[in-house]
Amino acid sequence: MPKRNHISLLLLLLFYSCASTKKSITLGIATGAGVGGILGSTLSKDHDKGAMTGLAIGAIIGGIASYFIDDELKNRDQETRKDTLFNLEKHGVFGKVPTTSSQMDGPFPYGLSSPVVDEDFIDTHVEDGTKLIEGHRIWQIQEGSKWSPKKSRGDK
Repeated sequence: MPKRNHISLLLLLLFYSCASTKKSITLGIATGAGVGGILGSTLSKDHDKGAMTGLAIGAIIGGIASYFIDDELKNRDQETRKDTLFNLEKHGVFGKVPTTSSQMDGPFPYGLSSPVVDEDFIDTHVEDGTKLIEGHRIWQIQEGSKWSPKKSRGDK
């Protein structure tokens, strides 16, 4: 394949991909070119020609490899997100309401209500002429959660 086709292929990969893929491919090309240039120069009797050949081959291999690695990482991340979302209790994110052993057989008819929380905003102010207190929020629980019967789907 002529050198012009290699460059066209790499540019095609760069321009028709998302931003993170572009970064991955660019990093792969740069790394491959650097390693290829060093190896080509070291292993060849004609150091200049070997460096240029190694640079070109390394850039092509690095670009293509990083494209496939980036794609594989995106697929793995997507599968991990999907697994986590569909198995929240397995990952300790969303647990079951504790019940007695006799209540575990059927649906638990009670749920916890949301607590009543009061929010205050304290403006930025100077205290005693020596302290600057930056503006901030303070949340205070006024009424905690309570057990309440769950509403059936027909109730509103």
